[in-house]
Amino acid sequence: MRRVLLVDAAKSKSDLAEFLRQSEWAVEYAGHGRSAVERLPDTDLVLLGTDFVDLDALVVCRTIRAKSRVPVIMLVDRDSEGERILALQTGADDCVLSTCGHGEVLARMEAVLRRCRQWPLSAESEQILQLGGLRIYLEDREVWLDERRIPTTAKEFDLLRALALRPTDVVSRKELMAGVWNCDSRVPTRTLDTHVSSLRAKLGSKNWILNVRGVGYRLAVRRADG
Repeated sequence: MRRVLLVDAAKSKSDLAEFLRQSEWAVEYAGHGRSAVERLPDTDLVLLGTDFVDLDALVVCRTIRAKSRVPVIMLVDRDSEGERILALQTGADDCVLSTCGHGEVLARMEAVLRRCRQWPLSAESEQILQLGGLRIYLEDREVWLDERRIPTTAKEFDLLRALALRPTDVVSRKELMAGVWNCDSRVPTRTLDTHVSSLRAKLGSKNWILNVRGVGYRLAVRRADG
């Protein structure tokens, strides 16, 4: 289920939240700008209101954009061209009047998500490693497979990145232990196998990460079925 973070200080948009839940979105509330920024790793889209006590909404939007690629739709209170321009220049992907119909809000959410998936920024500018449907965003430490974000732990991400940086090579167990676990003698080598198994499960196929017996692991260049 897709997740939306509704940033609304007064929780005045409960009707919208209920409509989105009925449309198969998981809705989370954040009542302050700072708490919204803290919850970014757990959301697919942000609906950002404009009335906060702790931070200006434009500051919140700018902070979100500096930390994450998550799409942001600003819910503005006035039909003002200047206000919309400021929001878009600050990093919002779209602006919607807070008084508009719930159906339009949902349609704009779907449209923004389509644009974000279909027109990703170049790998060079965004530091993206891409192998078939697998995309690894190095700066944001996010992993996406086709249209789905794959949750990873810090070590799982580091392991996947180490393999993706050398997609045609077999990376030895010794290199992976050194690069991901810093050669910590307290870490059993079985830990590597456990993390590989976890990544395979999250990616939906054991064929994403291939075991070269007695040597190490290699990331499959193309997605394999099953």
